[in-house]
Amino acid sequence: YLDSRERDAIMLGVQLSGSDKENVELFASSLKHVHAGDKVEVTFSNGQKKQYTVKGIFDTGFIQTDIQAFISDVEFQSISPTSKNKATNIRVKVDEGIDAGWVISKIESTHEGLKFQTWEDTAGIVKSMTDTFKMINQILNVVNITVFIVTYVDVVNRKRQIGIQRAIGIKPRSIILSYLFRALFYAVMGLILGMVVYGYVIIPLEMRRPFTFPFGPAYLTMSPIMMARTIIILIIVSLVASFLPVWRVMRKTILDSIWG
Repeated sequence: YLDSRERDAIMLGVQLSGSDKENVELFASSLKHVHAGDKVEVTFSNGQKKQYTVKGIFDTGFIQTDIQAFISDVEFQSISPTSKNKATNIRVKVDEGIDAGWVISKIESTHEGLKFQTWEDTAGIVKSMTDTFKMINQILNVVNITVFIVTYVDVVNRKRQIGIQRAIGIKPRSIILSYLFRALFYAVMGLILGMVVYGYVIIPLEMRRPFTFPFGPAYLTMSPIMMARTIIILIIVSLVASFLPVWRVMRKTILDSIWG
């Protein structure tokens, strides 16, 4: 990367340089054929022009970053001396789990007239993409509805079997518990199998070949909180889907249950 004292070198994002990569999103409006070692002329906002040697090309996979260019702070101060020891904005990285509002209140107490924006306020296209992923996650939760339907239909189709069990003297409570335990067993086994396949097969495969989006690669993860919520919901759905049809059959006479 750039040395802190370098004066005649510049780093370019791949969306800016082009680097003969026609598959980059902004290739048509880029410099197209610039590579490391080439010379480029930069025009600054104050009208000054200077030629730099491209020290390197970076590709983060995130368009908003890859359209930028970087020079050293020393070089920038030589172009704009009035910028020395001045900043127009400060960016604070907050540790995971820390409330951004609490951090803002602490900084706000040190100086008046400051304006604050969280990452959600400035994310723009990233926020819309994040919202899209949340929507996709909600759509995937439809699997719980599918589990409910499959379990419900399976038990409904066993009405005659339940009627015969009642006819030979098995207590209704025992029949209901047997179907609940059966549903619970299938739900737990399905969850275990699903987590094993997802954690040890799907995630490693996706890590090697991630989903690529304009804002960068997206990787699958296993969130303990989300997994716990999914487990609880799936178990409840399985038990309810099994209990309702059995309970309905129990309200009928034995003959009605047997003959459907």
